[in-house]
Amino acid sequence: MKQRVASGALLAWAALAMAAQPVFAIMVKVPEAELIEKSSGIVIGRVIGERCYWNEQGTLILTDYAVQVSTCIKGDVSATVFSVTIVGGRIGDIRLVVSDVPTLIPGEEALLYLEKRADGRIGVKHGAQGKYTIVNGAILETGESVRSYVVRAKSHLDLAE
Repeated sequence: MKQRVASGALLAWAALAMAAQPVFAIMVKVPEAELIEKSSGIVIGRVIGERCYWNEQGTLILTDYAVQVSTCIKGDVSATVFSVTIVGGRIGDIRLVVSDVPTLIPGEEALLYLEKRADGRIGVKHGAQGKYTIVNGAILETGESVRSYVVRAKSHLDLAE
């Protein structure tokens, strides 16, 4: 009997020890050409608002960001303002932060690679790799001018057709 109790305690301890271990994921860089080709839309726009809420199951915080489109590079984005849904956000004292999810900030201008999800919502393609910040007409992460990027991306789309 003592051996069963000791075995049970050892298993419980092992389960707790494994649960406390950090979980790691590897993010593989997606080539720009793949982002351009596989995105359902590519836009440049300004984040003009946000709304955080619980999903239907009450297990995740989601945030809808309102984006005002200034340039549509790819896709059928006929609306001048549309909503992008991202996992994460803050409701009261509870904050959910998810790695490899882009951060959008009201007031910022961004280049977004979009994907239409099965639930009908629009998200950012390939997580954090699908969002680039624009400052003073240049893409912050690469230093390339927005004008140059738009010409290059449209040229790539023309060649892909």
